[in-house]
Amino acid sequence: MFPMIRVLHKKQVFKIPLKTCPADSISSRISVALCLVLCNHGGMKGFAQLWRCIIEQFRLHLDKSKLIPGVNDQPHPAFCLFHQKIQNAKMLAFRRKLKEKQQQIRRMTSLRKFTLH
Repeated sequence: MFPMIRVLHKKQVFKIPLKTCPADSISSRISVALCLVLCNHGGMKGFAQLWRCIIEQFRLHLDKSKLIPGVNDQPHPAFCLFHQKIQNAKMLAFRRKLKEKQQQIRRMTSLRKFTLH
């Protein structure tokens, strides 16, 4: 199911499954950007600054119940943990948005009942 990597440890070879993320997903784009910053543009300080900006954007999306672009709907165990966390965050935002809509509909129906009597 997963691609395998061969690891040599004390003259023994272990096959370890690798979990990745889809090539066009936001997690792969973030990973590439972080690697480029780490290797070519600023090292650890640049990496930390970019990571902070990414986390702030995720928090902004979650606080405003905006859906995160470039993520599949359901969390899938075949993907890496980072991608699964982003999928979970998107599902949280989706459920929060759905709950807000349901509450808004309940308020509207209760106002209509009140004004009809």
